[in-house]
Amino acid sequence: KFQFNKIEVVDIVKKLKEIADLENIEITEEALYEIAKISDGGMRDSINFLDQLRSFSQGNITISDVYDVCGNVSLEQISNLLFNLKENKLGEITEFLENLNNIFLIWVLLILLF
Repeated sequence: KFQFNKIEVVDIVKKLKEIADLENIEITEEALYEIAKISDGGMRDSINFLDQLRSFSQGNITISDVYDVCGNVSLEQISNLLFNLKENKLGEITEFLENLNNIFLIWVLLILLF
């Protein structure tokens, strides 16, 4: 069995920037780095993910688009959730859960919260 070596994040970002420039895709630096991290060293995965984001996005691809497409949440969102839990702000907690696109994350958070 052949095992491919993982490609470094900076190398993936460099290639994604090159592709984005050639394809006239507007994307933030932060989004490029997140794509590279999510692809876990796989160039093909990162290129496919960029293509998905291009279809999903309404113009400039942002870190928020990356999280929406892959179903992850940012550290800022987690921090806000923890603050709202501490402050017992049920309205904000409910709004956060309603805006999640990942049903698995919703169930995990609900289990942890209650």
